[in-house]
Amino acid sequence: MTALAGGASAQDRLFAEVELGAIGRFGQAIGSGAPGQYLWTGGGRFAVSIAARTSYDTRTGQTVVLSATAFGAIVVPDPVRPRLFVTRTDGVDGLWSIDVSTGARTLVDAGPVATLSECVFAASSDELFCLDAAAITARTMFRVTPAGRQTVFSGWILAPILVSGPPSHQLGWVVTADGAFAYFRRCDAPLPGFPDFCGQAVIVRLDLQTLATLTLASTATAEALQWDESNERLLMYTGTGIRVLTKDLVELGEATIAGQCHDVAISPHTGRLYLKVEYTYFGLWWSELTGFDAATYRLLAPGVLRTGPAPSPGPCAGLLVLTAPGPPRDVRAAITGSAVSLAWTNIGGASAFILEAGVAPGRTDVTLYLGADPRVTIPNVPPGTYYLRVRGGNEFGGGRPSQEIQVVVP
Repeated sequence: MTALAGGASAQDRLFAEVELGAIGRFGQAIGSGAPGQYLWTGGGRFAVSIAARTSYDTRTGQTVVLSATAFGAIVVPDPVRPRLFVTRTDGVDGLWSIDVSTGARTLVDAGPVATLSECVFAASSDELFCLDAAAITARTMFRVTPAGRQTVFSGWILAPILVSGPPSHQLGWVVTADGAFAYFRRCDAPLPGFPDFCGQAVIVRLDLQTLATLTLASTATAEALQWDESNERLLMYTGTGIRVLTKDLVELGEATIAGQCHDVAISPHTGRLYLKVEYTYFGLWWSELTGFDAATYRLLAPGVLRTGPAPSPGPCAGLLVLTAPGPPRDVRAAITGSAVSLAWTNIGGASAFILEAGVAPGRTDVTLYLGADPRVTIPNVPPGTYYLRVRGGNEFGGGRPSQEIQVVVP
């Protein structure tokens, strides 16, 4: 937690293409494959190799060998806590949680998994959402809870998507970090006799609490969606570029991007958007990496071009940014007698938080170290007016504080 106490202290670390491999917190080489072969958990402390079925602790240098039946069709990392959600390869039903620091496995949902198509994890609300594709025209979205599966939505969801390359870490649907909304493409006109093809699709925002929906007409070339949690925007990848939408599906603009494929990574810590564009031609390969301001899309510096022989197994490796978390969002307080309960949204995968409290604006008289959960109750608070900020940190450094709130304890 030293980085937390020292304030914001991290730089972005980018991983792209096979020549960069995967490097630990202190520069240890942990593998030489493409970034897509590794999943990062526990606030960036653990790098899990899918191919080797191992977990590498960048803090201690220790490697844990995971079970040979660890990774089935579904593998979802928890960016906050050191765990993966997986199905198994030995025919045993259910969704399992793997503690990547020990290899221990826990059954979290005993339901059938043969027809599951994919799952996503809402890190701040600590919820797993999955799609069941038993019938392509009647997919079901459900939430995994301690009481079992809870159906959220059933019907035609996720219009068929043809992704020609990155974003390899992005899906045709996303869930916001606080578990409030899901965004997906819905097919309103599947072609008769060809259910894998869609004649008309819309982008849908589904309120995961009320099930209210907003829709926006889509295009036939839409491929994948990415949620920008720092700016609360939806990025929609098309065959020729990227469309940018607000969280209420208001279009902000569209950028046409050349190249064989492109991918975007957004830093919650520095507020930068990194765009990688790749080209291949008769065995030669070009990759250009450019940085923008993620809020305004202002160009920060000319792009950096790299060239060489076409990488193996192929171009279009995903772009990944490892960095400190962003400032927590939506800090809110509830007063019950002398107890103060706080909750907030974890932005950027903080694995722990601190609370800064003062008796005047901007002042810090007390600092409390908290765990990974984005909520805390503080008992027996003396009467008075307090000014509170929350700040997160992970293996890559300390983040910026949240907006300050005022709390009055009677």
